[in-house]
Amino acid sequence: MFSEKFGEVHLLSNNAGVAVGIFLLEYTLPYWNWVVGVNIWGVIHRIRIFVHILLQQNNECQKINTASISGLLTGEAANGIYSNTT
Repeated sequence: MFSEKFGEVHLLSNNAGVAVGIFLLEYTLPYWNWVVGVNIWGVIHRIRIFVHILLQQNNECQKINTASISGLLTGEAANGIYSNTT
């Protein structure tokens, strides 16, 4: 069990974000896969794993999901995929 090896989790801060910094039309499929894999699926996987651990502990704990301000900004031409995944 997780807690036996690592101890209890009391606070989970869930924030991942990667960006390539090139114009949207220059993104290749591998760039799309990498950014979406980290920025979306990374968060999903951590939630799926840790929510079960947090519930099993039967102690007070918190899970916090945060995102970058870049997800709210427009007009950053070299930040296309990142802005769509945060």
